[in-house]
Amino acid sequence: MRLMPVADTTRFTLTLLLAMGLLALSLLLLLLPVQWMIGWILNGNERQLLATVQSVTTALAYTLTLPDLQRLLHDCLIDSFGCTAIALYVKGDGEQLCAVLQEPSSPTSFPALPLHGGLAGVLTQSTEPVETSRLAARLAHVSLSAGEREVLAAPVVLWLPLHSASALQGLLGLGPRRGGELFTGQERQLLMTLAYQAATTLHNVQLMAAVNAAHDELTQVHRQLLLAREQEWRRMAAELHDGLLQQLLGIGYQLHRAQGLTAARCAGSGRGGEPLAVVLAEARQELARAVKQLRALLGALHPADLEVVGLRAALTEYIEQIRQPLGPQAPTITLVAGNADPPLPALHQLCLYRCAQEAVRNALRHAQAQHIRIRLQWSPECSLVEVVDDGQGFVVPERLSQFARRKHFGLIGIEERVRALGGKVCIRSQLRGGTTLLVWIPSVERQEGQNQREQGDGCGGEEGDDRGEARRSHPCGPGR
Repeated sequence: MRLMPVADTTRFTLTLLLAMGLLALSLLLLLLPVQWMIGWILNGNERQLLATVQSVTTALAYTLTLPDLQRLLHDCLIDSFGCTAIALYVKGDGEQLCAVLQEPSSPTSFPALPLHGGLAGVLTQSTEPVETSRLAARLAHVSLSAGEREVLAAPVVLWLPLHSASALQGLLGLGPRRGGELFTGQERQLLMTLAYQAATTLHNVQLMAAVNAAHDELTQVHRQLLLAREQEWRRMAAELHDGLLQQLLGIGYQLHRAQGLTAARCAGSGRGGEPLAVVLAEARQELARAVKQLRALLGALHPADLEVVGLRAALTEYIEQIRQPLGPQAPTITLVAGNADPPLPALHQLCLYRCAQEAVRNALRHAQAQHIRIRLQWSPECSLVEVVDDGQGFVVPERLSQFARRKHFGLIGIEERVRALGGKVCIRSQLRGGTTLLVWIPSVERQEGQNQREQGDGCGGEEGDDRGEARRSHPCGPGR
């Protein structure tokens, strides 16, 4: 057997080692781009998720309605995180957590959970996401309700407690991700950030709902007080009409009889009775003036004609009452309305009448207007009255409440009446440029529908400041 020389063996070994080194280097060069590509993809996905969560949390900070919260969570968790199912629980009436969002929707909704039950209790104590498997293990020896057992069997793999203001505001359950991937540590941190902001938003939504409920209750109480005040004024008007007014009329009749008897006796006896007759005549005139003032007071307390003849005819009668005492010097007052009275509730008619009455009174007393136009308009959606005058005008304050500082309570009363019916007041005026008062009141059906939408959305109608109330135009306004 011939042996290979030592030098040849050494060269072979070196060649083999060099070949193996070159092979290893080639494999490394091939693997590095693959690893870099995988890392780039993973880091790119995390950066994209981070940008999405930042955008959603910013939007949640300005969210005050439950539907908007549901939409943002749905878009983020389903579209960005790739969850196949989500369930959002919020505190409902009583001691319960109610499911308000379920995706995908199905005929069988998630059952309500007891707020202080075992499942909620475990999640309340947790400050990080909890897997359903771990949750079930911790509740293995705890007595659970049927609803809690059903929730544990639902297609949810991860639960996020929603903590805010040192209390559990709700629960967020996430289903498996598309493709079966698990949540990474970075993704869990993003989910906790999202859960924190969602809890804060949910708390704000609940606070806003409470404020809206209190506002609705206050509005209802204000409306009842307004109705009670009108009923009291009606009672006072009836008592004055049936009592004092009739007594004054009776006294006038007796004075008329006394004047006639005195004149007859003086004529029969031949004695002069002129002075006494003159006194009685003056007493009757003074009594007639008192009766006229009392009737005007009765009309101010409660316009009796309004319920009998309707809003249009009542305003026409009011205009005539203004014109008669002034005679030829009376300003021109025109009423623009349809041929038939609108089918409005009594409170709506009374409110429009009072607003027109106050506007005309201000135009005559303060603005020295020579031309006044009253316009009535109504539709199934709303009703309005507009009063335009060519008087001196005034500077509209920033807030209508500032009228109280000037001792002008008439416009404050208008705003209170209109707001109690869900309406708006618009005032436009300038010095030596006249004044326009526009009062808009929604129909009962529209107001009820608006209240239902606000309660369903978790937010109320915009309240706004008094300046907005005073200057904003409305659907039934001029030119519409």
